[in-house]
Amino acid sequence: MKVAFLGMPAAGKSTMGRKLAEMLGYTFIDLDKWIETQEKLTIQEIFTRFGENYFREMERVALHQTLKKDNIILATGGGTPCFYDNLEMLRKNFLCVFIDAPIESIAQRIIKNQKARPLFINLKEDEIIEKLKNLHQNRLQYYNKAHIYWDNSL
Repeated sequence: MKVAFLGMPAAGKSTMGRKLAEMLGYTFIDLDKWIETQEKLTIQEIFTRFGENYFREMERVALHQTLKKDNIILATGGGTPCFYDNLEMLRKNFLCVFIDAPIESIAQRIIKNQKARPLFINLKEDEIIEKLKNLHQNRLQYYNKAHIYWDNSL
């Protein structure tokens, strides 16, 4: 079985994914960490040197590589289901779980670790919240196609 967590950046996909993988004895894969390992660069460095389009292509390649594995819990990047045929691939091969968290909670998590989040680098708190609201509105159409909805507002 394969489970993929979808949702906004800092919504809790990696945290929940690690916990579920441990409980089930599955392998946990954080797609962003996988890309960093393959590229030998941080996500921020990839964005800075090559741009978002290059990153999205690497993300697609990494997603394809996970299809070869069984018994995995996958934490996707926040934008993973929004590009190329990634959502279709995810829905076909994984039980997809949309982890939804309040924008204010996500913003606080991003502010604590802003340098690791290339879409939010050098933004002020109010700008982060505004960007998150816009991203959430744009990405909700993809996230809502997950098989399961999980409210992570606690």
